[in-house]
Amino acid sequence: MAAEFRRVSIFSKGYNRAEVDEFMRHAQKLRNRGDAALTPELLIDKEFKTQRGCYSMDDVDDALDGLVAAISGGRGA
Repeated sequence: MAAEFRRVSIFSKGYNRAEVDEFMRHAQKLRNRGDAALTPELLIDKEFKTQRGCYSMDDVDDALDGLVAAISGGRGA
């Protein structure tokens, strides 16, 4: 999951890039191992700090929704 997220302008708030990148790497490692710790709830409940000029919240949320669908067998949460 080497997702590329759009960045919002410096006048808009987005999700903190470092937090998102770290969480997505962690989620991918769990998924690759088939680790039961990667649950839809973990993904749905995840919150990130917001900052100006960071990742598009919609893009990150869409990626998390896609991952939820993937680990739920396409059923979603």
